[in-house]
Parts: sequence; structure tokens; C-alpha cells
Amino acid sequence: MARAGDAGAPSADRFTVLRVESANESVALVGVETDEGFEFRVERCALGADVPTDAEPVYSTWVSTWREALQHLEPLEWPRMRPIEAHAAFNTLLLQALKDRTGAADTDWSRWMAVLQSSFDVSNPY
Repeated sequence: MARAGDAGAPSADRFTVLRVESANESVALVGVETDEGFEFRVERCALGADVPTDAEPVYSTWVSTWREALQHLEPLEWPRMRPIEAHAAFNTLLLQALKDRTGAADTDWSRWMAVLQSSFDVSNPY
């Protein structure tokens, strides 16, 4: 992952696909719509009282597939983080990715369903 800056960034307006947080970090999967479809990258920011106010976020490279975007999220254990925000157009993809990576015991399905604003049955997400 690269340090701050937008080098190589697509020129379109960015939007948040998913934002999750832990006690120490905020992680956002952001996207832009291009002529060819979508491009995505992960943006990470440290959280906490001991983090300098001028701390630089860390960015992944831009990727052009959903699979590559999820690969950038994989090492961060995002399903176990607290979901904060999700883009409605990606709810189905996010829910499927969440199901593929977690079991019922280690996922706060109620919180995820509230954020995804989904009509899925929270008691049995599979």
C-alpha cells in the first residue's frame, strides 16, 4: 500500500463502497465509476488518542475488479471490524463477500444488516 496522495487516481468522483472501523483503524473501500466500469482502492487511517493529527492515510493501488478490491481488504480482517457505512448499490456484493469470509459465530450480523439496510433474514444469513 502506498502513502498519501492520489497519484494514478481516476479522474471521476470517488464514493465510499464500505467503511469499517476497529479500535485502532478506519478502513474504507472507495470506488470511482469510469468508462470501463468501476475502479476501487482501500484507504486506511489510524485511529486513537496517540495518533498525530497530521498522520497520513495509507492507500492501496487502484484496481479494476471487485475480486482485486476484496484481495486488498483480505489482510485487514474487515468482516470482524465494525461496519459504519456501505453504498446501497454494492449491498448484495458486500453481503456475499461477508458470507464467503465468515461464519455465523464471529460476525455481528445484526450490525451488518443494519448498515447494509438489507431485507435478508438476520437470524439465518445463509
